[in-house]
Amino acid sequence: MNKTTRVMMILSLLVLVIVVFNREGFCIMASPQLHELAQPNGIKFFARQWGDERAHGWETEDRYTIIKNEHTNYWHYARYNEQGKLVCAESRPDQGIPPSGISKMSRPLPKKASKIKKAPSKVVPGSGTAKIPVILINYSDTTPTNTSSEFEQLLFGNNPFIATGPGSMKDYYEEISYGIFSVSSGPSGVSEWVTASNTHDYYGQNDSAGNDLHAAELVREAVVAADAAGFDFSQYDNDGDGKVDVVMIVHQGKGEEVSINPSDTDDIWSHRWDLTSAASFGDGEGPVSADGVVVDDYIIQPERYDSRSMITIGVFAHEFGHALGLPDLYDTDYTSSGVGEWCIMAAGSYNLTDKSGDTPAHMSAWCKYFLNWISPTEVIASTGTLASEDIMQAETSPDVYRLLENPNDVDWNDDRPGKGEYFLIENRQKIGFDEGLPSSGLLIWHIDESVLDNDNELHKLVDLEEADSLNELDRSYNYGDSDDPFPGGTNKTQFTDTTNPSSRLYNGNSSGVKVENISTSGSTMYADLSVDNSSSNGNTENTMISGYVYDSDKEPVEKAKVKCRGESRINDETDEDGYFEFGNLQEGIYKITVKKKGYKRHKETLAIEEGDEEKLEIVLEEK
Repeated sequence: MNKTTRVMMILSLLVLVIVVFNREGFCIMASPQLHELAQPNGIKFFARQWGDERAHGWETEDRYTIIKNEHTNYWHYARYNEQGKLVCAESRPDQGIPPSGISKMSRPLPKKASKIKKAPSKVVPGSGTAKIPVILINYSDTTPTNTSSEFEQLLFGNNPFIATGPGSMKDYYEEISYGIFSVSSGPSGVSEWVTASNTHDYYGQNDSAGNDLHAAELVREAVVAADAAGFDFSQYDNDGDGKVDVVMIVHQGKGEEVSINPSDTDDIWSHRWDLTSAASFGDGEGPVSADGVVVDDYIIQPERYDSRSMITIGVFAHEFGHALGLPDLYDTDYTSSGVGEWCIMAAGSYNLTDKSGDTPAHMSAWCKYFLNWISPTEVIASTGTLASEDIMQAETSPDVYRLLENPNDVDWNDDRPGKGEYFLIENRQKIGFDEGLPSSGLLIWHIDESVLDNDNELHKLVDLEEADSLNELDRSYNYGDSDDPFPGGTNKTQFTDTTNPSSRLYNGNSSGVKVENISTSGSTMYADLSVDNSSSNGNTENTMISGYVYDSDKEPVEKAKVKCRGESRINDETDEDGYFEFGNLQEGIYKITVKKKGYKRHKETLAIEEGDEEKLEIVLEEK
């Protein structure tokens, strides 16, 4: 394929692709906490929420999706009808074992939405002290419980008594950044409560897709009311661009993400977004000018965790991570657990020592690398073997190792892929804000910055190599356990190309990465670290096959299984744009197979030479 043809094909694809994008740019995942639900006949069972603001629902303790029958109020197992929609099956959770043919983790098919401006990827600098305007807003028909001074302590105090975990959000960010970054409430402090013009149910009511209809309208009212009360927003432009970096809104009551009642759909789901994008959906009137600066980007979270408890810091710290530019590292299509409880940007936002979210996990080593809070020690072929290398605990030391080159450093961002596949190694212990971790030990992270997110469990941006090789995070079996770190309960002391899990690259090639003779878990751990001289991660040369998969109407086909067989044997899955990619291939002949339920299987064969970048456009025929 010549260069002109390739360019024209790509331009055509850009015109044809309908971008799938939901309303809120970034959200927090639902709390994994189990709740007791009751059927009309009085029989009770345990269930939890799944998903986030973009799509959510309920599932049983053993991960079967359930739906409430609106006519009978009974919960039923969910099944797909002929149109691919989730509907009630005949059987119910109170009747015992699920029937055959009912799959675990059944999820609604993705909905299409028009393309909108995405929330800015990074609005707060990651060093120094960020001043955050915090506005408390009550509804016209409710009464708040907690005071402005209590939120000042919870968010910005020094080990405040009001925090049931190790400390405040300020304490959290100072610990995980090793003192490089902190937060404060700035000269205006946390605002007193202002009152919205409408009721609780007005702002949190959902549209047909489950999105809050008027959350941004509430944010705008909060800013306008606080400005009228004398709050000085001009002091909160940390980077001097004429905009408040991000405003933090606390609404009265609890958030939908921690709901214990499936009928509480009029609570607001915590999220980060911007008023400009919200207005394009008819939510509010857009940005606000106040004190000579513009307020646009926001994060919103609740006052209460439940009727008995004030909110903890986990949701606040997670949402603020987005303001620093970090992505969600849970699986936003809900088919896996992402990186689970091992990182605050996934289920780690709910880790606890007393109350859910009071002891959020440290960020993963990759997040800290992205934010320039650590400078990993590089281990490449020319380094030789670092024998019995000391690896200090990450809670008190920025001691992280990167195995394989990463020539462009961290060049990932949330709207374009970067370049670099490598491994990060850190020692995580159950101390400080990591006290709520499932266990302690050496965590080995497989990073591929050419991937945008963690939605494809077969090929993630940030993947935890589970020492027990059970892939329970990928299978959404749990959110992490004591056998995930090395050596763990399975006593895995080696990680190489030939172990399970292995250090092979996503294309199946040898990486040469070796982590051997891993010591028992402790504040200082030891291991032999090396990279075989004969191996390469391909970061300096890229022979690849990529492309888009469409249906006959030129609509992207998501989650199609794509197999590549030749010198390498690799699998991928198309993303929401129908895109797949196989990189760092060897020269040779490859057979590409694409299959998706409801479509005829597609096969083609092609030969590639070293340095080729072959781009395909594949149209699947319906059966």
